[in-house]
Amino acid sequence: MKIQHLFFFLIFGFLSCDKTKVTVDIPEKNYEGVWIVRSVTGKVKDDPALVSMDKFYKGRWIKYNNDSSYTTNINGQYDYGKYKVKADDPKVVFLNSFRGDTYNINAVYDNAGRGTINHRISIPEMTGTQEYEILCTVKDFNYGDPAYDTYSAENNYWRLPAESSENDSLLTKRLINHIDFWIAYLNTADKLELSSFEYSNLNTCFIFSNYGVQALKYEKWENSFKSLFYTREEAERAFKLLSKAFYKCTFEKNENAYTQGINLFTQIKYQLNQAIKSGE
Repeated sequence: MKIQHLFFFLIFGFLSCDKTKVTVDIPEKNYEGVWIVRSVTGKVKDDPALVSMDKFYKGRWIKYNNDSSYTTNINGQYDYGKYKVKADDPKVVFLNSFRGDTYNINAVYDNAGRGTINHRISIPEMTGTQEYEILCTVKDFNYGDPAYDTYSAENNYWRLPAESSENDSLLTKRLINHIDFWIAYLNTADKLELSSFEYSNLNTCFIFSNYGVQALKYEKWENSFKSLFYTREEAERAFKLLSKAFYKCTFEKNENAYTQGINLFTQIKYQLNQAIKSGE
């Protein structure tokens, strides 16, 4: 009987410690969880800038953590730091960037998974200041292990543009960090059983599909990804490093496309780490 109880405990303990586990809840308060932009609306009929605004913001996000830290790419450039809600106006939050500057966001949350960021902008082609509403889906993701947090600072350092020249070791580490993001991204999609895949503003050199993972050549990279490297030469060198690791991997077919992608990215990461250790 004791053996049976011990066996049950071991199984239960194993299942309850699944590091890849991901669950999602609806936040109860404003400025909690992840705000993911789904669309942009404006108050001006036939606004010529609306299409561009919608394309620019769709898929961007900002994550508010319980420790008052945040990560975001909402304004086009990746940022992280500390946030603080304005004392006399709970709709306004101040974001204190790691770069040293401070900016604010004005938003309204309906306590049911939908949020609206109020945004004002001056557009040269239009007179005065135009008002837009950035409509967001708000979710609170819970991860069994922070390593699988798609929106963590640790999985998004690759988004920071190089401020100086990077050698092969630093380029490889940037690629590895980008792959860590992909593994977390696909794991979240798998655990939540998402049937569709959102590419808007993903910023990547990869294409993921049911057929596997494809590494794009520099010429086909998004400009937003190209701009992360200090020079074009270093970006092209990064592609060569990636290709060398890629061709050492073995494709393993899996009915679950997400698992298939994670397995391949894990292999690529391993080969890149081996290259660093061997000094290739």
